[in-house]
Amino acid sequence: MKPDESTPFEDRLARAPRSGLPEDLRAACRVQARAAAAPRPTLPLWAALRSWFWPHPIAWAGLAALWCLIFGLHWQAPVPIDTYAATGPSIPLMPDPEALQQLALQRATRIEALRPAPPSLPFDLDRPRNSQPLTNRLA
Repeated sequence: MKPDESTPFEDRLARAPRSGLPEDLRAACRVQARAAAAPRPTLPLWAALRSWFWPHPIAWAGLAALWCLIFGLHWQAPVPIDTYAATGPSIPLMPDPEALQQLALQRATRIEALRPAPPSLPFDLDRPRNSQPLTNRLA
């Protein structure tokens, strides 16, 4: 059967008289159509955002937490080199000689403080060994 040919059933339906819709149904359809065509009142911003965010609040909260993390990491990052080069250094690049001397003195003091103490010996090194008293010898 070709698409432009009709069946006997379709021919009989085309010849059948059509009855109209009941008046109360037509009136209800008109009311609904007018209500849909009427301009909607504008919602306050909070209500509009709430209706947009409400379907998945956990997903939106996760997205907000992710953005907070991204902003936090961005603010903790060091200043980019090109920004630093454009503004110039806020501290001198070479410290003055007096500050270098103070740093060297601090370093020497720390090294001295971390050096281990020499071990204590159980005997006196200034006295010769053969000059010990004879206490346990047989007479």
